Amino acid sequence: AKFTHDVQRQMVEKHPRQRGPVLLPAVHRGHCVPDIAPMTDAELRDEMATEIKGLKRLVSPGPFGMRNEFLLSLATGYGKKTPLESLQPAVRCPEAGEALSSMARLQDYYLRGSLPPWFVKVWGGLHVVPLRKPSTGDRVQARPIGIGDSLRRVFHKKVMTHNKGPMA
Repeated sequence: AKFTHDVQRQMVEKHPRQRGPVLLPAVHRGHCVPDIAPMTDAELRDEMATEIKGLKRLVSPGPFGMRNEFLLSLATGYGKKTPLESLQPAVRCPEAGEALSSMARLQDYYLRGSLPPWFVKVWGGLHVVPLRKPSTGDRVQARPIGIGDSLRRVFHKKVMTHNKGPMA
């Protein structure tokens, strides 16, 4: 939608600013995912690679500009094999494996609420853009769409997968 003062007003009405601090729920403080302490770096790497391979290709990047393809290229050759990897062996990059293990540790710190509040606020932020809705007349109708980061999406998917039963 063309960004006019009217569209800006609609975005504010439909997506108001935060009025106060958001307190992290108790489940965020260490109870939403299994403990990774007993896992080896190789297990962490393969689990993260498998989680990343669930991302869709050819979608827009998040607010930090990271495309899913960047993460998918890191995961190539690690974790559960994709149909393409089954047909053609992938070349493993040792540095990519180390990066995947580090991402798994960052995921654990994030999901357990061990990171500083400023990091959680920045990481949890969305880029809000107006999406034009079908409208009649001269007034442009728009609704806010929040675009988040790809890696954060991977992190949250783990929580949702692990807690599917309790949340049902």
